[in-house]
Amino acid sequence: MNIRILIMSVAMAATAGVVWAKLPPAPVDAAKAAEAKKKADDTAKKDADMLGKAQDRAAANYRKNKGIRGLPATAKAAPRNSRTANRTTSRPSRPATPARASRAK
Repeated sequence: MNIRILIMSVAMAATAGVVWAKLPPAPVDAAKAAEAKKKADDTAKKDADMLGKAQDRAAANYRKNKGIRGLPATAKAAPRNSRTANRTTSRPSRPATPARASRAK
């Protein structure tokens, strides 16, 4: 029985070495690589355009079903006037308070 286990272990070890062996990389043709890169770039650009169109359709459908009218907030130009152009916060500014003197005991 021990001989069978020994023979099977040696056979599996030899098979595993063959299975895990790496093949050398295939030679790369520069013209084919450039053509494949161009094709991949064109496909990526086409996919990006299709994604943008699908997102626009989804946004239009949402706006239609929610009853929102007008252009999206990014498309509208906010009215600017001199009073609100430089404001950084929505609350009114407070006058500066003088520093309190520390009390020594």
